[in-house]
Amino acid sequence: MATRQKFRATTEFRRKRHFSESFKRKKVSEIEKKITTIAEVSREYDVSRNAIHNWIYQYSISSM
Repeated sequence: MATRQKFRATTEFRRKRHFSESFKRKKVSEIEKKITTIAEVSREYDVSRNAIHNWIYQYSISSM
């Protein structure tokens, strides 16, 4: 069972960050052009894959 101290350590690791719209559009463009992958962006910037899929839905050229 997790102790309170271990739980705090894991929640402190998670942090709320904000990425600019231009950054998101750039990463979505790179993904669409097959320059990078969702997994690579996720690992490099410590962003969940679900968040990146939301970026794609929001900023993709094909969804406009």
